[in-house]
Amino acid sequence: MGLRCVVWCQVSFGIIIPWLLHTFAVFSPFWLIEDGVMKGLFYQRLANGSPYLEVLDQATLGLQTTSFILLLFCLISCCITASVYGPDEDGDIENEFRSCFGCNCLWFYCNIGVYVITSILMMSGCWRLGSLFPMEHIGPSFYLCLSSFLLIWLSVFIFICDHVCKRRHADSVYHTLIEKIYDGALD
Repeated sequence: MGLRCVVWCQVSFGIIIPWLLHTFAVFSPFWLIEDGVMKGLFYQRLANGSPYLEVLDQATLGLQTTSFILLLFCLISCCITASVYGPDEDGDIENEFRSCFGCNCLWFYCNIGVYVITSILMMSGCWRLGSLFPMEHIGPSFYLCLSSFLLIWLSVFIFICDHVCKRRHADSVYHTLIEKIYDGALD
């Protein structure tokens, strides 16, 4: 039970929370707030509350939409990987899918690469929007997208530290960090 919880804590912290933040950011009308008009990437909410479809910036919309699709791909594949190839109820990884463990590792490393590309696209879209409009008009969706970017890079940084320290120690940093948080929550 404990190892299973650790795996799902890693999945939720590393992929589900950034995906939720980015989803709200992309589809909300709070990217730009000017003169009582809230503007999103592809629609606006006028001062009287009526919606109006208009693309704020095509390049930013393209970058953020592409990063949303790639992040959705990572979310689906990571949840499938954790549920199928992860530990069972006893915390044992020796299940009927053990023969596919090499495929699972390859899939996971591909997801890390796609994850890095996604975060770069996210940051590029934010940079583009920040260069086009004054910062006093930038809304909270911009900052949600940046916080999603930072969570992604925190996860990537922990993953890199985990692999560097694995060669020195038998236990992994990422697993130990999440396990300590999990154990501290039960106390």
